[in-house]
Amino acid sequence: MGYTQGIRNWLGHRPHLLVGAHVLVINEKDQLLLQQGAEGSWVLPGGLLIRGETLEDTARRQVYEQTGLVIGDLHLVRVFSGEKCRVTNEDQKYIVATVYVTRDILGNVQGYGTEFKKVHYFDFTKLPKNIDLRFQDFIEAYQQLMLQGSLSKLF
Repeated sequence: MGYTQGIRNWLGHRPHLLVGAHVLVINEKDQLLLQQGAEGSWVLPGGLLIRGETLEDTARRQVYEQTGLVIGDLHLVRVFSGEKCRVTNEDQKYIVATVYVTRDILGNVQGYGTEFKKVHYFDFTKLPKNIDLRFQDFIEAYQQLMLQGSLSKLF
């Protein structure tokens, strides 16, 4: 029995708990950066934490790997968890997603590999209709904080 098969037998198909970070990258025109996946829906840059990495490092690494942008200061929007963060494919995964916002951007969007078809900045009043539901919640949480003035002091 190979290593992967042995791990699969040990883990089975029980729900897994994963931790990740996503970033609302906002440019000088107050536009939000979104990425279009192969299936057509739009998402925020981000991904899963690797061992030994801080969530902030995860956020910066994922943004760089996915867009070529180097980001600096990060401000916490919210931590998301629960049923809305469940992903089901061959396994069930529950993701604890830490969402940040930044306006501290260096560079321009560069090649974004094969994972994404497009990377584009959008006005908040003209966001695409097919944003993944989880990411809609992330964006709405940010907008709510801005309405309350909670983040305005940071920008």
